[in-house]
Amino acid sequence: MIKLNIFKNKKVYLSSVLISLILITLITIFFIINLKEYIVYFYNPTEIHKKEILQNSLENNRTIRIGGVVLNDSVMYENDKVYFTITDFSKQVKVVYSGILPSLFREGQGVVATGKMSVEKCGLIFKANEILAKHDEQYLSKGEYEQLKKNYKK
Repeated sequence: MIKLNIFKNKKVYLSSVLISLILITLITIFFIINLKEYIVYFYNPTEIHKKEILQNSLENNRTIRIGGVVLNDSVMYENDKVYFTITDFSKQVKVVYSGILPSLFREGQGVVATGKMSVEKCGLIFKANEILAKHDEQYLSKGEYEQLKKNYKK
């Protein structure tokens, strides 16, 4: 009978397995640390008003996404800026955006804004650098839809 010994020595085999595991662990940690700054979290206005989320967003100057419905009679145009309010029918967040709005953007429609929270003279405001307008609420997850429906009935 022929024995194939790829590793003639157990120490060589065990050390190569150990080195491989250490390298894989280090590479994984490296990717997790570097990807962490590119993760963008999604919140609704009620979640934004929770102290720990708001504080984390302000202190770390972290980019986040806010989703909800554009409140009726809240859109105001001033020079090259647009001011409006996003609501989940429970809480509200004021938003300012400079740029071209999507053609589907209007009051009463769903919207997702990407940007950063800021404290201004007028209070807490979300400075958006991207606005995505939704043409139908079908794009909400079931949990988000139920939350909006529950808050709207209050």
